[in-house]
Amino acid sequence: MKISKRNKVILILGSFFILFTVLVAFFLKPKQEVSFIDGERDITDYEIIEQGSQKLIKSKEAKFSLSVPAEWIVKDYDDRIDFSSSEIQLKQGKELLEIMEEKNICSGKVEIKRYSKADHKDITSLSALIKEVETGERGQDRDYAYSLINIDNKTFLKIEFTKDDQVVYISTKTIANNSIYNIDSGLIFSEDCEQALNNILQTAKIDL
Repeated sequence: MKISKRNKVILILGSFFILFTVLVAFFLKPKQEVSFIDGERDITDYEIIEQGSQKLIKSKEAKFSLSVPAEWIVKDYDDRIDFSSSEIQLKQGKELLEIMEEKNICSGKVEIKRYSKADHKDITSLSALIKEVETGERGQDRDYAYSLINIDNKTFLKIEFTKDDQVVYISTKTIANNSIYNIDSGLIFSEDCEQALNNILQTAKIDL
């Protein structure tokens, strides 16, 4: 069957219109966050900036910053930041923790997770724990001491793990911007390291 010139033009114009509609729909479609796994993902856009006597750890996406002394070693592992008071030199026949204790190396990490929903189980669980500490339902629990501390006008849950009446590990967490912010110590071998981490914690800033 022969198609008239007029019908050919209509078919061509119709094809272009359909193609144009598909392309517009594709480019105007809202971007979906495909990197969430089980409703969570790691913040990975960390920057490490030298600022005189300090090294600034910064994430634009998480609106977060933290400062450590300039001489400390800071390493970006993409899904977290590790920091330590000096480089850890491995020695044959010695375990890592043995070397760190011998040299009194202080350490810690920053890890931030963003959630697709404000009622994600991790957020609601942490929020409930903070409420328990706030109301006095949770305080000293065996070797764990729970408390709330104020950093940059935000409430952080602080958990201190003790052994033989000495703090050996500190974990701090808060909720903001649909994210959980973790600033934790490594193993603590002295009161100097405990104080160093507490000083670093007070430099944390989160913009809402």
